[in-house]
Order: sequence, then structure tokens, then C-alpha cells
Amino acid sequence: MATEKRPNVKDVEDLQIFCLFDSTTGHYVEWFHYTEDHEAYHGSSYKDRRDMTLDEFATGLKRLSDDAIFPEVPTDQQITIAPKNLDGSTIHIKRPGLKYYLGAEKEAECATKDQELAEVFTTESISKTPHPYLVRYHGCTVRRGRITGIAMERLGETLSHYARCPGGCISEHKTMFDQIDKQAFLAGVESAVKFLHSLGLAHNDINPRNIMVREARKCLNPGFFTLFFDGHPSCGLSCHGGARERTLMETTACP
Repeated sequence: MATEKRPNVKDVEDLQIFCLFDSTTGHYVEWFHYTEDHEAYHGSSYKDRRDMTLDEFATGLKRLSDDAIFPEVPTDQQITIAPKNLDGSTIHIKRPGLKYYLGAEKEAECATKDQELAEVFTTESISKTPHPYLVRYHGCTVRRGRITGIAMERLGETLSHYARCPGGCISEHKTMFDQIDKQAFLAGVESAVKFLHSLGLAHNDINPRNIMVREARKCLNPGFFTLFFDGHPSCGLSCHGGARERTLMETTACP
């Protein structure tokens, strides 16, 4: 019998980990991993996350079928295809939100893929008229005839993180955030929101954790990941990397 292929996991930071509560054991852990070829893997355990070793995480991974999570590239609507040789230092790939795949049946799988495809179409629509305060879109990543992610401009920090000093420290008691023109910053946010509304779209979850900061000519500009919906929430696509995947509607970039 052939041994099932497993990805080479070198660190727990290569995984997306969710610690859940089980009424019997008190512990339940789900974890996911994407390979460089955009293959998705999943594992689960009733052990305490703190007691698990890297080897247990790695050997517990099983391949998820492409059909379960990745929508096919549409044939009736044109989309932008991102190049395969993307620079990870400047591009962030938003992956399907696997947290919402847990225990999915066929109907749930279809709903997840439909939501991902809807986000692609929305992002395509927004990118036709680029806005200076929205994160730049670089197209969809495609493997095996399916959309495996959305390539976006990578920004290092959220407003929430930046305001606490990382990336913007001047001294022990002063940060770059203390010196920025906050009225101008908020005006940029408002400009982006009004632009979305002009397209009949809504963000639905504006907060410091999903406003990104971009430093250019020593000025900070707010940026949003383009997760925008027609007045209703969606699972959307997730952040890829470590245990930092965001929950519903949160769009923080990975470090």
C-alpha cells in the first residue's frame, strides 16, 4: 500500500491552528497547511494543543480535495491571473478560509466556493478603478484549473499594531503614530469608504485591526484588504501563515 504523501512542515508557524472546546475532553484542535503548490491539508486532535509536538501536527495532516475548497476558474467571466513567480516579500496571498470548511457537507462546500468566487468578482470590479487607499490587487493564483487565492499588496502592520509601537518606535515613550496627521489619516479612510459605497458595496467591519498602514514619503496611508460585500457577511478568504488566520471579516496581513 502506497504511503500517503504529506507536506514537509518545519515549524508550527507553517500551520493555521484553531483551539476549540470539546465537552468530553475539554480540548479539540484543528490545524491546516498550504503547500507551495497550493495543496491544502487538514488535521485534528482531542489533545491539549500545548502537549502536541511538531511531529504530531505534521503526521496528522491529510490532503483536502481541491474540489472541496477551490472554485474552478470561470469560463463565462474574465478574471486576472497572477503570475506564478510572485515575490512573497511584497505580495500577500489570501487563501480560502479553511476554518469554515470544518465538517462541511456538499452543500456547505459549495457555499464556501461560491463565497470565494463572489469575492474574486468583487475584487475584480473594484480593481477596475484603483483607489489610493485600497490595497492593490494583483490577480488570482491558479493551480490545477482552480482559484487557490487572491494576490494582494503586502502591508506589514495593522493600525492597531502600529499604534502600539512595532515598526513605528521613535523612543520608549513615543511612536510614529503619535506624530501623524490623524485627521488626514481618517480622511483617507473616509475616502475609501465613500468609494466603496459609490460602487454599491460595504465593508461591514471597519476597525483598527483591518486597516493597514503604508509608509510612503514618511506619511502613513490607510489601506483595506478588498473584502467587501453587498450588505451581508461572508467567510471570505483567510490570512495564510502560523496561527494568525483571522476570523470572520478580519483581514490582517501576516508578518
